[in-house]
Amino acid sequence: MAFGAVVTVLRFLVPVVATTVTASWAGAPVWTWLGIAVFLGSLEAYWMRLGSEPWMGRTVALPAVIDRDADLSSLLEFSRRWWRPRFYAPAAVAIALIVLLAGALVAPGEFRALHPGSLAMLALILFEFGESRSMRFLYFTLFARESRYPHRLSWLSPAQSPPVETMLGIWRQTAFVNGVGLALDFVLVIILLSPDSLTALLAPMAGFALVAVVFDTASLLSVRNSVQRVVRHTTDATLERLRERIERLEPQARQLTPAEAAQLQALLATYAAVRDAPTGPSGAQTLGHALTALAIPALTFLLAVMAEVYAERLLNQLLP
Repeated sequence: MAFGAVVTVLRFLVPVVATTVTASWAGAPVWTWLGIAVFLGSLEAYWMRLGSEPWMGRTVALPAVIDRDADLSSLLEFSRRWWRPRFYAPAAVAIALIVLLAGALVAPGEFRALHPGSLAMLALILFEFGESRSMRFLYFTLFARESRYPHRLSWLSPAQSPPVETMLGIWRQTAFVNGVGLALDFVLVIILLSPDSLTALLAPMAGFALVAVVFDTASLLSVRNSVQRVVRHTTDATLERLRERIERLEPQARQLTPAEAAQLQALLATYAAVRDAPTGPSGAQTLGHALTALAIPALTFLLAVMAEVYAERLLNQLLP
């Protein structure tokens, strides 16, 4: 609760300070800013509660089964070195500035008419959006680093080991949550801009959509490749052990006892099963998750635009 209150106040101070500096309190949509700040603060507090110990335990399920302690230490050092604001904050600032500049170029009149406080709040939303995408990209970069190391997984079907399935579950949930978050960002931008035409919405929405497509698709492909790489380490090691046992028996195939011949056939069948086992999500599954995540904000945007258009028509009919 205290955390939500603190972040709510800090967010609300952004448009307040911008309005005070520009001395533009006349007509300031203070309640809109406060409502957005309270909503985002409550949402962040909820995510903090959701990201408590059970969730954190799931995120380290795969690193916990790294085979060598030296590899785990190397991964922790890599994480400490790169998981810092100086690496993801510049990307977030760049995303916010580029989208705002594009909006000013596409709809200069609407952006000049936008209240300074609302513009500051919009910049903050864009920054936090870029920050979340940059941090997510760093997280999957960390996972790509981890995929270089062998893990203790099921030798017969490593892709179905609980740590791998946990990682894939987090991946699917993250894709869905990011889609919902992008949809909420769309709604907040529409509330802040209250545009007279869809042109004013074009640049912010296009910026959100483009960044989401690039970052989310890259992270999804990174997860798929990393999972396959982790699984391949265990698969290759298992195949090598089976190959050694088969090679000891095959040269004597004609002299084997019935029991040894049955053992050879079992080894060959096991080798084929391990070799043909799936190594991770297929390309079709990856594409399906990406499209599902992006479909949520796309549908939200269409509904919001339709609601605004029909509300305007209704008001025109009711008002003289």
